[in-house]
Amino acid sequence: MNELHTIAILINQLAQTYLAMAGGGGSSSSSSSSSSSSSDSSFDSSGSGEVNPFGIVLALIFLGVFYFTAKRGMKKQREDRIARQVAAQAALNTAAANDPVWQADEVSKRAWMVFMQFQADWSQFATDPMKAYLSPRYYEHMRLVLAALQLAGRQNSIQNVTVSHVAIEKVYDDTDNANDLFHASITFTATDIILDTRSGQELHRKQLTGTETYRFIRSGDTWLLDGIDQPTANLNMKNGQVAAFAVKNSMFYSLDWGHLLLPDRGQLFSGAKYNTSDINNHTIGIYHDLIVQIYSYIATPGDSPEYTIAQVNIPRSYGSILVRRKQRSLIKKVPQGMQQLQTEWREFNNTYEVFATNLELATSLELLTPSYMEALAAVPFEVNIEVADNVIYLYTKDLQANYQTMLDLLKTAFKEMKM
Repeated sequence: MNELHTIAILINQLAQTYLAMAGGGGSSSSSSSSSSSSSDSSFDSSGSGEVNPFGIVLALIFLGVFYFTAKRGMKKQREDRIARQVAAQAALNTAAANDPVWQADEVSKRAWMVFMQFQADWSQFATDPMKAYLSPRYYEHMRLVLAALQLAGRQNSIQNVTVSHVAIEKVYDDTDNANDLFHASITFTATDIILDTRSGQELHRKQLTGTETYRFIRSGDTWLLDGIDQPTANLNMKNGQVAAFAVKNSMFYSLDWGHLLLPDRGQLFSGAKYNTSDINNHTIGIYHDLIVQIYSYIATPGDSPEYTIAQVNIPRSYGSILVRRKQRSLIKKVPQGMQQLQTEWREFNNTYEVFATNLELATSLELLTPSYMEALAAVPFEVNIEVADNVIYLYTKDLQANYQTMLDLLKTAFKEMKM
């Protein structure tokens, strides 16, 4: 609805502009001509510098068609949702006739209770209570995400939660109860707050009004939450190959973590901003008892290509270090507050530039060796390294980049650092 409202406002503004031009003849005051100078090129087809009313009419027609097409699309979505709910209710009634676990009131109540409990536990990093209502797979995923959130020095507090509606939208009653499942659409309002636990600063606050889909599976005579579909996720960004990579490597996949896990340290993320920068196709797992994350990063909407980043938090801090490939560097500016380091290997220095805030710490980084640089150079696309305190990032913007290669580079880094 927000998009439609914005379009309606824009149409109204264009209409007012057209009416003003039509009513004002060909003359205009000095103030009006200066205020419209920035838009002349958009509507002037004659090169005279005057607003072309025909262009405005075309814009109005285009926006009008777009508006009503979007409106029809939203109406179709509502109709489809109602149809799903009607079908789910019928299936629920049929299932309940033979199995009391499927009682409609109890199923809806379970969805509501789990929703409320999850918000509270998530806000307080309370992973132990989650075992009672999350599936084992989803519990492990959420445990890792919350651990990553703590490592990032953040807390996501969900406050003032109110549920206005719970609707069952999918029901599957199998002959084998272990395969039973249902989806609940939960409409709610809440205050979403992200805190920096290191400084106590509030990084983000937003009033939420939305709907999330909670996916439940059956375990004995109870229902366990097995996943959450966020309304903000852009399904066009979903990458099936990445999802398959996560399964193959015993990692967990999420389409969208928005800015929740967005790093805020180092040269690479110096341009990152809440509400604009984004993390998508996020995978997370454990390797040698350390949390590993691989994801795509977009600093500004519309940026192309996006970064592919592999990240690991390590026990030791090395200050700030940047290792960038010469000539094809992704970060071209000389980092402020950092000194350039010359290693004892000439071939290394001919291929890479190293900058650090603490040269002594940088020389102790086991990745600054010919063997690891050879591993980087062997990759068919440019990969650079950045260390921000105790976090190592491997990153690239090459379209050939794939998650498996980035993970293999991390594993090689583990061997070099003897972790």
